[in-house]
Amino acid sequence: MILKYELINQKLKSSIHAILGASYLVLEDSKLASESFHNSLESFRSSMKELTPPWLATFIASSHITQPNSNQILDMLEPLMNKEHCDNDVHEKMRLLHKGRIYSEQKKFVDALNHWEEAIEITSHMPTSVLEIFNGAIYVQMAAAYFRLNSISNALNIMERAKQCLESYYSSTHQLFGSFDFIYAYYLMTSNKSSLAIPYLQKALENPHFSKNDNFLSVVCTLLVMGYMDTYNLNLAEEYGYQAGSHILSETVRSQNPDLSEVISELMSVVLSRNSNKAHQYIRKIMQISQVLLSIINRNTITPSESTNEQTCTIDELIAFADHYRHQQDYVNAERYFTKALDKTTEINSKHVWNIYRKMTRMSNHGHYQDYFAVLYSKYDDDNPKHFQLISTIQIILYKLFLSENDFKTGFNCLINGIVMKIKFIHHQTSHIESRYILNLFYKCIDQEQIIKLMYINEIN
Repeated sequence: MILKYELINQKLKSSIHAILGASYLVLEDSKLASESFHNSLESFRSSMKELTPPWLATFIASSHITQPNSNQILDMLEPLMNKEHCDNDVHEKMRLLHKGRIYSEQKKFVDALNHWEEAIEITSHMPTSVLEIFNGAIYVQMAAAYFRLNSISNALNIMERAKQCLESYYSSTHQLFGSFDFIYAYYLMTSNKSSLAIPYLQKALENPHFSKNDNFLSVVCTLLVMGYMDTYNLNLAEEYGYQAGSHILSETVRSQNPDLSEVISELMSVVLSRNSNKAHQYIRKIMQISQVLLSIINRNTITPSESTNEQTCTIDELIAFADHYRHQQDYVNAERYFTKALDKTTEINSKHVWNIYRKMTRMSNHGHYQDYFAVLYSKYDDDNPKHFQLISTIQIILYKLFLSENDFKTGFNCLINGIVMKIKFIHHQTSHIESRYILNLFYKCIDQEQIIKLMYINEIN
């Protein structure tokens, strides 16, 4: 009805059609979803592209990513999707969320994780409840990406964070937790933790929202069969095997998974052999094979090889190598490639330095990183206008690193030096005002020792 109003502009129509398309996807009505996305794009073309915010362009693209002609849509929207909002803006959080989903659908899981990490770090001015739910949804997607990268321990850790975000706002019987418990249980089973997975599968089975969903119940019961086989409980494995067979699968599921019924029958034949050791070994073998398959498929990451010439690698390639290792929790190699990227930085790419710093601090044990940035700082000249911007960035990074180690005095010296270099940079860029006058005024206004004292007192209190 809203779309019928003549006063609605094309930009709003584009947004409404995109939301309708996403809603139809949830309802599994692909025909209406496709029509809505088509209408959204037509309205988008009719409006001025420069007036479309990046988060909306990214939302349209991510909603359309599984539809036909998605590449054409991505190509058209890419310039808008790459425009950033303010760092701590809710719209930037949404842009990063949807950009991550696009990368995930393209099986570029490391790129997806990089975007979702940044989205998580944005707190904006959202109410706590909205922020927690938002982050919970992002964590679930991050866990799926880690699972596809065969980084199961990471997937489990992230799922635990998602649970902490969501359980305060949704009851354990909510539809959301039916799916969540099922996914969490599956990750636990692939990590040889079937005894921990079984209670989650039981909760999923008892979720009232799925009480009449035969497809869901059949799959959950099948996993329970596997879980009880793995934990040597063949009586319960047999019970849930019969339950799994009693649920009639839909024609769609049967056509997409023609071997599912045979899998259940094969599991039951092992169960009925009454050899618990054989049943346990059978399940372990299945899980091992699945992990091997995960390690060789569904991966689209940039990784170094023996033939890689690191001397000719670009900064972006070195950062990509570091991200690959970071998400595998191989922090030694990640740090090595991050430092190689830092060594290649110049005054024209200060943004890379800040980006590397943020990525490095997401790893554990980063107390010694100030040494890297101190060495980097020594490469530049405080009196060279071309270096002002980069030196300011490095000094602010050093301030944060020293502050994290409770070295307030050194930290605030770095902060003040960083601000001074920023003033010098702005002065050089915008005016011919005597820079010494600005700096003298700045130093008179700020008493370093007093600031450090106040910070120390606040820390104690």
